[in-house]
Amino acid sequence: MKDFLKNSLFNCLLPWAFICFQYNQCHGYFAESYEVLLAFLGLIWFINIFLSFIKLPTNFIVSLWVVLILPNLSGSLIKDIIYKIFFVLGCTSIIKKSSTNPIKILLSIIIGFNLFQIVQRDYCARKTANKLIKSVPINKDFSCDRNIYWIVCDAYTSLDVLKDYYHFDNTKFYQDLNDLGFLTLDGQVPYKKVNQFPTLKALNFYTNFNHFDVTKESSLTLHYGLKYNILFNTLVAKGYSLWATYSRFPFLSKLQNVNLLGNKGVSVALQFFYHCFKHNKFLAKIVSKKLNEQLYIHQEEVFKLLRYNFKTNDKCFYYIHVDSPHAPFVRGQNNDFVNDQKSVVWGENEVGTNAYKFKDYRKGYIKQLQGLNKKVLELIKLICQKDPHGIIILQGDHGTFTTDDLREHQSFLFAIKTNIAYKCLQTEQFFKQFIYE
Repeated sequence: MKDFLKNSLFNCLLPWAFICFQYNQCHGYFAESYEVLLAFLGLIWFINIFLSFIKLPTNFIVSLWVVLILPNLSGSLIKDIIYKIFFVLGCTSIIKKSSTNPIKILLSIIIGFNLFQIVQRDYCARKTANKLIKSVPINKDFSCDRNIYWIVCDAYTSLDVLKDYYHFDNTKFYQDLNDLGFLTLDGQVPYKKVNQFPTLKALNFYTNFNHFDVTKESSLTLHYGLKYNILFNTLVAKGYSLWATYSRFPFLSKLQNVNLLGNKGVSVALQFFYHCFKHNKFLAKIVSKKLNEQLYIHQEEVFKLLRYNFKTNDKCFYYIHVDSPHAPFVRGQNNDFVNDQKSVVWGENEVGTNAYKFKDYRKGYIKQLQGLNKKVLELIKLICQKDPHGIIILQGDHGTFTTDDLREHQSFLFAIKTNIAYKCLQTEQFFKQFIYE
């Protein structure tokens, strides 16, 4: 039994080292998702115990893990299978004839080093963020007793950019918004100088840290800063209950004082799995499909929850972040599911050698935009019906990135509906204080 456990533990060292290294590389993106890391480490140990139980040789098991970690060849599937079979046989032979002690020591060092870095960086990020938060007081001048609905549509570009770059006329959507009482004023915000995480741009403006330069601080520090940001603290102090949708960014799933909408499910684990094994074409294709399905299902769940269950009888603030019309393009113009296999699911998905051709991007973007317009209008009409005095802010957080033109990057949809502008919300002052200071 003792030898059995020792062998199963040795078999774990290589995949454990690989997983810890990968998590460490994207620690900021998966901030506080330690349950995912532990789940992966535990799953690997369980698999190895099973493989040892069925009497597979240790060197063969280790060779299988090596092959899983290795990237695929760029050639055909048959060539790839042949290459990996020879690699398994060769690796098995080498491990069988050589001493495993140096390998054990090396892998243990890699695991220990990466775990130490994860703990160290987490501690430093918390410490830095706490200093920044303490330097920013709650906004005591904020005064409002209306429900606020802040809807952010990821990468929803402006009317002019859609005409110039996509040859698409979005005037009808703007007219529909105007008919519902919206003032539509497209916005522009410098992209590179503001934030290296464009999807969080709008939320970052709400944090309003005087000395917080997000282009220099790590994303992990940003995560801990956003958890306790000035807007949410101010709203809580003024008696608001806070509601927010899950973002595709895992580290935004633990916002302080915020009730989260929708079921994140297994998407964080899938994203991490994709990050670890995206070099394996076969696995990447399967996981990207699952991620696309999760993204679509999550968006539909959020729209459904808001349609039937959102509260209007208390002071409520809703931060509704929709991962659309940003790629991957999982939504058709009739709001049917589309499995976008052209996308690079991990990270940003724009035009380039490793992502879309412009023709494909434009086609997918417009179809997703058309489907989203219907969903957003349906939601806004419902909010207006249930809560006619509510304040609704609708915006994109940035433009698109199909060219090098900064105007395209910086231009985004911006619209606001309030029956009590400059009286309750003090709209101009509100946006100066929280967004466009």
